Amino acid sequence: MSKRIYFLITIIACLGLSCFVDREDSKDLSNFSNGSDQYFRLFEGSDTDSQVFYFEKSLPPYLSYLLNSTTYQTREEPMALPVHPEGELLTSYHVLKQNGSHVVWLIFDVLDNAVRVEEDIQKQLNISPWQLDGGQSSSTFSVVSFRNTESPAITGLATIQALPPTLKIDMEILRDKESVLVEFPRGSIAPFLSLTYEEEGNALVVTDSGYHANLINGDIIASIEGNKIESINDLDNVMANLDEITSAKSSVMYRLDIESDMEFDIRTTVQSISRPIPKKFPAKFLFLEGSVVTDLNWSVDQGATNFQSSLQSNETVSAIADLYRELLNTQGWELVEDMSRESSSLLGFQNTNLGYNGILSIEPDVDKENITIVSIRIESSN
Repeated sequence: MSKRIYFLITIIACLGLSCFVDREDSKDLSNFSNGSDQYFRLFEGSDTDSQVFYFEKSLPPYLSYLLNSTTYQTREEPMALPVHPEGELLTSYHVLKQNGSHVVWLIFDVLDNAVRVEEDIQKQLNISPWQLDGGQSSSTFSVVSFRNTESPAITGLATIQALPPTLKIDMEILRDKESVLVEFPRGSIAPFLSLTYEEEGNALVVTDSGYHANLINGDIIASIEGNKIESINDLDNVMANLDEITSAKSSVMYRLDIESDMEFDIRTTVQSISRPIPKKFPAKFLFLEGSVVTDLNWSVDQGATNFQSSLQSNETVSAIADLYRELLNTQGWELVEDMSRESSSLLGFQNTNLGYNGILSIEPDVDKENITIVSIRIESSN
């Protein structure tokens, strides 16, 4: 089975449940107000060379073109992706990458048991010109991978995830011999209780209610979803049976990967907004006036501190190197290494009083004319 199945499993599972939670109050996503849309963009559209387009309850209007762009001259009928006939289309996404490739997501609800849905989809995706080439199945969700036999550029994944019928679990407890009904949040098809308890005679007593404000220590769990609880074994059986749903709903997501050799020429521009500088940064003078901080990474672990950053400047490599030599001297830092090679410079420096050492790498940007890139690295020396 292809390695890409495993790479996408966590994203697919989380996205499927986030769509389920959000759909009760679905909004126009043109203002990015929907949680699942933002979650999706974090994983699929965070690269600067990707664009993400969203379509509510409709397919991308150019999906047929994407599927048939390489086979339209040889087919009498346009090719289509077979989807579950009982599916209700909730959302679709089209991710366009700078290299010309496309990723299309189609997200459906199906009012049927996940096992039957998986069987139906496997049959659909194994009829020419589509062919199954791998899969993985568990009680939580299933994934099948497929490809197009007429166009090697088209591959895909279909995921089937059983959805819980409700987002709550009804529980009856006894508190001071009085019956109290409480609700627990349910986040999966096979839920578990996030509290601790112990058996006392024929009763199951809460010993740590955790973060559940509607429970207190000493409560007795009397029943769950109408099923009487007198022991840990009773509780285990009831919780295990909660995933045996007769009126089931399944989430089905199709992901199509469509390769293309049509690379888009996206105009690169100089960034104009700097990233914020952390207060702990020990040498803020390194961020030159008029430059733009494009990225910054820092960490503190058991007393060891590390900073890495890059900035853009309109000054030349030699002018920036000269300025840094002067600044390091006037700011109390020692220049311990000074190397120049062709059109780049490398400066090593340290401050024994502060306990830091670092490196400055200065070179022209190969993609942008008249732009110099400065890479800064500082770390604690103790």
